[in-house]
Amino acid sequence: YGLEIVNITCTELNKLDRQGRISLKSLLGLSKFSKNYLLNIFNLQNVSTLITQRRVQLLDQLIKNNITTSYILQLLTQRDTEFLVFNQLTNACNQLNIDILNIVITVMELINRRSNVTLYQNRKM
Repeated sequence: YGLEIVNITCTELNKLDRQGRISLKSLLGLSKFSKNYLLNIFNLQNVSTLITQRRVQLLDQLIKNNITTSYILQLLTQRDTEFLVFNQLTNACNQLNIDILNIVITVMELINRRSNVTLYQNRKM
């Protein structure tokens, strides 16, 4: 947990993938020099793929959170963001072919719905 917000280079991701394969082989009592078919056989994903998916899940959770929604929208609409973590989240979306524009539209719709519900509730009182 927590690797989705750490700056990890491609080289480091490759090392994590390799170490994951070696660990799986060690767990099964196989030589670390044996072929790398275990992930396919057991239908497992690389460590780098899991980190990318968790980055997208983190962005999704931040968007759905009432407190962070408007902040995320602000970050999504900025051209050059200085927030390294946010850049990694958007890069993860790009890797999984998730359109950031659709995320912005979804966030704006959520904000509008929440404000309309609040206005309706205030009128009822």
